[in-house]
Amino acid sequence: MFPFADPVAAPSCTLPSLKDDIGYARPPRHVLEAMLAVRLHLDDCDAENVPLRVASGSHLSGIFRSDEISWVVSKYVEAPCIAPAGDTLRMRPLLLHASSTAIKPRHRRVLHIAYHAGNAVAEPWHRSLSG
Repeated sequence: MFPFADPVAAPSCTLPSLKDDIGYARPPRHVLEAMLAVRLHLDDCDAENVPLRVASGSHLSGIFRSDEISWVVSKYVEAPCIAPAGDTLRMRPLLLHASSTAIKPRHRRVLHIAYHAGNAVAEPWHRSLSG
């Protein structure tokens, strides 16, 4: 789900919702394929702090339905993303990813920036650096 400037009405965006007066939706596959997310770890993220888990290679297969997730996880190798503070993780938003509750809770702050290099989207992003 990505934030948009206004509540989403474009039929190409699915699962629209509103959270804290910000419109969210899932852009179409071609938009997601043209995106790159960069996660800058502000805190150490080790096995006890339960790092992000990714299904390596799953981004190449598109968007999955909720009832397909177990199958996807069994097909692709699930990998934890262990990272010390200051490390970055670059990933495609279509990459199946999740996190769980920490074993030993402490900060695991991340600055998450999503870049889009494709054509203009049907709805304006919530925050955009484009002119």
